[in-house]
Amino acid sequence: MMGEEITKVTIIAIVSIAILIVIATYVNNVINPGLAAWPWPVDPSLEDELENISGKFGIVTNNKAGQYRPDIYENTVVWVDNRNSLRDNIYLRNLSERTERRLASHPSGQSDPSIYGNIVVWQDYRNGQNNSDIYMLDITDPLGTPPTRITTELSDQVNPVIYKDIIVWESYDVLASPNIDIFMHDLKDPLGVNTQVTNTPNIQEIYPDVYEDYIVFQTEIDPQYHRYNISVYSISNGTSHLASPSSNYQNTPAIDNYKIVWAEGHPYQGIKSNIYMLDLKQPGIGKKQLSFGNQNHSFDPAIHGDRIVWETSFNAGLNIDLFMHNLADPIGQNYRISGNPSHQVDPAIYGNRIVWTDYRNSNPPDFNTDIYMFEVL
Repeated sequence: MMGEEITKVTIIAIVSIAILIVIATYVNNVINPGLAAWPWPVDPSLEDELENISGKFGIVTNNKAGQYRPDIYENTVVWVDNRNSLRDNIYLRNLSERTERRLASHPSGQSDPSIYGNIVVWQDYRNGQNNSDIYMLDITDPLGTPPTRITTELSDQVNPVIYKDIIVWESYDVLASPNIDIFMHDLKDPLGVNTQVTNTPNIQEIYPDVYEDYIVFQTEIDPQYHRYNISVYSISNGTSHLASPSSNYQNTPAIDNYKIVWAEGHPYQGIKSNIYMLDLKQPGIGKKQLSFGNQNHSFDPAIHGDRIVWETSFNAGLNIDLFMHNLADPIGQNYRISGNPSHQVDPAIYGNRIVWTDYRNSNPPDFNTDIYMFEVL
């Protein structure tokens, strides 16, 4: 009799534990999906947005506030988040460890994070709203050392990007307006000196990106009409040249795997913006056109390896979707990643994972954008 009672108690305990596990799983994955580990299944109807490509969707964060401008490196995603106040902060999510944390919390606000390895850089306003600086943080530092200030100029330092030990950004010259120049910082430099990359009077050089020995950026060719071409700067020899000189407007360059991608068009001649690529190892071949929209603009490309993603606007800009091109694909097809009637913008890519800012849950005047992810299979 005593044995039967013990058996009953054991069975009840096992069943109770099983029920608690089911409830905890439901709470974690359904009620509070922002804490779920990747992969976390989203509404299967999202797969209907795909065109001739297989993969799985996930939500990196869907807090009831605004999250935007993500970047990704391996299993780590960083973004701008305004859940705590009217000022934005930098957040991080480790996809493999099921953890999310705030990296920068100064009430003045932060923006434009970039990540490579264990280092995150961003634009920080703690020294004045018209005197933003570049800060960095080692996310693996066991001592929890505060962020390090990279710049000290008395003007705005914006749009930082990091690759390995090199950080690049735009610097506004308050004494020589409208000058905007590109600067760089080498984390291996024991003196911690910032190096000026460009210094052309009355010219704007903006939107830098960096890969190995090369920094790419927009160079203002026609200041009157703010027409830009894409420049390439060699860190080792300190020289620069136009990647693919054109009478068109070239914007938002990105570089990886020795390949530069950018958007190019001419608004005053009715030429829609499309995505182009130049292989620095085969410059003689010239630029290659990747998108061919005659009615829609394509812009803001990102590249990693052989995969390139970008935004394309539809319905006079009322809907922006994401497309992907794989240079290793012999068909050379462009694949639609998102087809939701809202905006999907700010794409970033690492390997086969694409992250972006998604507006499908944002209902004006509430700014409730989320960070979504798609993993190419």
